[in-house]
Amino acid sequence: MKRKIFVTIIVFGFCLFAAGTGADQQPEKRVMNFLAVMDLNCGKLVGKDECNVLTDLVISELVKAKKYSVIDRANRDKILGEVGFQQTGCTDESCTVEAGRILGVGKIVVGNVTKLGETYIVSLQLINVETAAVENTSQETCKKCELDDLLITTSNAARKLMGQTPTTTIQSGSQPQPQPSGDGVGARIEWADSLKRAGQNSKAEEVLVDTINMDMNDPRAYFALGSLWLQMDDYTRAIPELIMAAFIAPDNSEYHHTLGKAYLSSGELESAVEEMRRARELDPKNDVLRRDLDMATASLTKYRKSTGPPPLEIVEVQINPVLASLHDRYNSNPIGKIALRNNGTDAIFNLRVSFQVRRFQPMPTTTLIDKIDPKTKMDVPLKAAFADSVLDLRNDTPMLGTITIEYLRKGATQRITTTAPFVLRSR
Repeated sequence: MKRKIFVTIIVFGFCLFAAGTGADQQPEKRVMNFLAVMDLNCGKLVGKDECNVLTDLVISELVKAKKYSVIDRANRDKILGEVGFQQTGCTDESCTVEAGRILGVGKIVVGNVTKLGETYIVSLQLINVETAAVENTSQETCKKCELDDLLITTSNAARKLMGQTPTTTIQSGSQPQPQPSGDGVGARIEWADSLKRAGQNSKAEEVLVDTINMDMNDPRAYFALGSLWLQMDDYTRAIPELIMAAFIAPDNSEYHHTLGKAYLSSGELESAVEEMRRARELDPKNDVLRRDLDMATASLTKYRKSTGPPPLEIVEVQINPVLASLHDRYNSNPIGKIALRNNGTDAIFNLRVSFQVRRFQPMPTTTLIDKIDPKTKMDVPLKAAFADSVLDLRNDTPMLGTITIEYLRKGATQRITTTAPFVLRSR
């Protein structure tokens, strides 16, 4: 009897919460608009962490469908935990309906991942908590599935449950074949987000790197990977990924703003101001962008007053059109140039300018310069030694070149680094 009274209090409290979300609806209707997703039953086909990721993916797709107010996993577990309700072993209809009543929702989604022969089957059901009736079902199959494919299969099953058309198809025994909307990339990013929330940053990193390799023209994966490393205060790795995201999607203010914050945190004030100014131009009404730009500008002004211009300054980086079919010529014929200026009153000696394209150039190419006289500007050619693998590219592909300059000034070795995004033309 005590347990029943306690459950009633929780349901009543949840209904009060629902009452605050829409005064123009009747309480009963508002409760019916709330939905919870129970953990998928994966058996021993995938690990517990991977099964949790699949559940999170279902929740994410239902939220995006905007047909119901979906309770997140944390609140679901908190409410069920307060009454000692165990999800483990809760597979029959009566148990599921009881969970829905405890949560105070009108609908509940349950699902299973099973396997028949070489084919995985993802099955979902939408259940009316009040009547215990199954209102809708969906089922998606995947033959000879890798875990990546199972993500897409689960996403498609969730979309079908909401009456939406799956936007990604899977061919037997192959990697996901994304449609133009790019939801395959989106699903993998959501997977990485789930892994990150679970504290598995290294696994999230692996997923995002693989996603970039699958589609090097989609800025979202670069941005997600850069943001992951930025949260880990790894600016050296975060900045190149964020540069690529902003290069591929130059009109995205969030990409430029996040890149600006990464530059600011790493002490690259001029680049921070440049990126934040671009973000502000794209979204002039955003007060957060205005505040961050003002802060970065003030920091740069203060720095310049205290230190003056750098002794060696990168004035400009220029990359010419680059063709994959001519990849073996760029070791002797420059693909571009970098303009350097000696701002000091002493000559700079023994300059070593290295250029390397990540993923497609195993070793950097190097140009040696004897010296740059004081107050002098010099153009230095950039050469590249591309791997033959660039010939496998079938589309124009964004690339990122890293330029490192080492030099001797007043008896001490100095080093500066910059990056140069460009597009490698497949034809």
